Amino acid sequence: MVEERKLKRMQVTSYLKICYRDTDIEPGRVVDITTEGMRLCGEEPIQTDRTLTFKLALPTTFSENKVIVFDADVIWCRRAKNPDLYDTGIKLKNLSPEKVGIIKNFMEDSSYDDRWLSIIKSLNEEF
Repeated sequence: MVEERKLKRMQVTSYLKICYRDTDIEPGRVVDITTEGMRLCGEEPIQTDRTLTFKLALPTTFSENKVIVFDADVIWCRRAKNPDLYDTGIKLKNLSPEKVGIIKNFMEDSSYDDRWLSIIKSLNEEF
């Protein structure tokens, strides 16, 4: 498979609730995220080549606007490393600049690498 991704994915280390807008059923959990897409991991496969509407709940400590509603194309779905689960790739569609900014800020504030870099920097400043 040829890698077509342009942006670096951020591994999600905390639980982000994602569900279908109309049913509130959770298709799985967010494994990684960019401002253009996400990888979900769940118990059921999601049909590809279709557009779905999702709700993503960000941590309340992060943003006042904690729920983002968006459309996404289901690009691929395959068995995960755990054969009882499925990984699904979705591509976000027609996000407003405000929603892109919210996701970008979440990624920056939640970045595992950035947290470690700031810890190392603060330790270096103390010594």
